[in-house]
Amino acid sequence: MYEIATNKQTNKAVAIGVIVVYIVIFFVALDLMSGSLKILGTDVVQSFFEGANNPFVGLFIGLLATAIIQSSSTTTSATVALVASGTFNYDTAIPIIMGANIGTTLTASLVSLAFIGHQKKFPRALSTALSHNFFNVILVVILFPLEYYYGLLSHSAKGMSSLFSDSLITDQPPDMVSTGLSISNFVLQWVNNGFVVLIMSFSLLLLSIKLLSRSLYDILVANRDSDFSSLFKNPYKSFSFGLALTAGVQSSSVTTAFAVPVAATGEISVKNIFPFILGANIGTTTTAFLASLINSEAALVIAFAHLLFNVFGVLVFLPFPALRQMPVKLANGFGRLTLQYRFIGFLYLLLIFFILPFILIYLNGKI
Repeated sequence: MYEIATNKQTNKAVAIGVIVVYIVIFFVALDLMSGSLKILGTDVVQSFFEGANNPFVGLFIGLLATAIIQSSSTTTSATVALVASGTFNYDTAIPIIMGANIGTTLTASLVSLAFIGHQKKFPRALSTALSHNFFNVILVVILFPLEYYYGLLSHSAKGMSSLFSDSLITDQPPDMVSTGLSISNFVLQWVNNGFVVLIMSFSLLLLSIKLLSRSLYDILVANRDSDFSSLFKNPYKSFSFGLALTAGVQSSSVTTAFAVPVAATGEISVKNIFPFILGANIGTTTTAFLASLINSEAALVIAFAHLLFNVFGVLVFLPFPALRQMPVKLANGFGRLTLQYRFIGFLYLLLIFFILPFILIYLNGKI
């Protein structure tokens, strides 16, 4: 018994050490990205993101980028680095964050397609994935005009940032951040090429988030023997579980993809899983706050804007059963329609995640 307990403690210590290493890599990647953008110069970098100056195009750039790389955490972290470097302002960055929230729903949608051959499981799996997608689309439809015309998120985020900036952004950052900065400074001096460093930093950022997500998922989910169904019976319990789990694994794509096969079995209804998805939307905002630790106050504003965007959705939908069921009913109806006409599901995914963003971005370059 003593040996078993000792082995468990050793394995836990090793797992925590590995996670710390991945977090250091995350900080290195962010600082390298910011440094590479400064090496390239503002004019060169802005030419890459010229279309994003149009908020509506920026929305679809965030959606498309996240759909391609399958990680909203990477998109939001990169956006924070771009804001910190002075490449993006709030008007440009916030629509990209909104688009990333829609783009991240593609992962669960693709997972649901694995059940396409099962007549009973497929509608439930697809409905779960689409409830996340429809929720974020509805949220963007509500908040995008309010941000575009009145700056609702940016103004609110600036106010919150001014209250917390002194405590979160200091001259002496935490040890892990300091280690990351030291490593990145060495790399920037060694590789004095902005394009090379930018590619390195983005690849490293994507890798660190994937590794961190996998490690935390193994600790929090894969090695647990408990019955998860009890965690979904109460909407607020389900919401809390989604929030805590996603904050831990740093990826709403992972947690919502985890929910799809759970729903497909029929043991838990889409109605009960939807609050879990709302919690996942809040939990995923921790990545932007982590990224803002080594950046400017402007980066903290973006992190708060991301949080406020998702909190607004929770406040509107979670407390009211009728509203909470709206995305679920839409998703259930679409799931049944897709079961009857399989091509509709594929067409919807292609249209929302790829065709529309490509067309809009292309047309914006032609105008």
